[in-house]
Amino acid sequence: ADVYNSIISNDEKYIATETFKGTIEIIDVYTKEPIARKQKTPIRGKFLFTPDNKLLYFFKDRIWLWDFHQNTDLAVWTVPEKWKQCDDPQRPIHIVCMSTFYNNREKAHFFVLDAREATYVVSLRNMELERVVKLPGVPAGNKLIFEENLNQYTFATKDHVIVYDSDFRELEKI
Repeated sequence: ADVYNSIISNDEKYIATETFKGTIEIIDVYTKEPIARKQKTPIRGKFLFTPDNKLLYFFKDRIWLWDFHQNTDLAVWTVPEKWKQCDDPQRPIHIVCMSTFYNNREKAHFFVLDAREATYVVSLRNMELERVVKLPGVPAGNKLIFEENLNQYTFATKDHVIVYDSDFRELEKI
């Protein structure tokens, strides 16, 4: 009753759920039994399965890889300190993950991170940092979508839509 978000693995063997209280649970689809649980990890739906059935998620300024079969966590990337620096100590910058997705064409996992003044797109390939792209002027709270057929990314905001090519060069603002 208190499930906030759920996703299914690419091979449809597992379901990952997150509760409002921050409990992540992995459920075996065939047995319908929970096989792993992680508590006090409020990630607000910003997680996704890897092709080898591990869970990637953003928590406390890091991208983590949870091997729920072994119950091990590995920090695969950390937010640079300069992203959190601010002139006003009364208004510290908190990095927020806005969305996650897997780009099948590039075989890469993407995390869209908001740092108040800019939005950053972080991509990982084989659990290694592939690239970080800064998208200035993109308001917080918007979702980046990849359109595989067009090989383009789209950011829909309150006022406009921005279309980027595969290298995040702006193609069009509508």
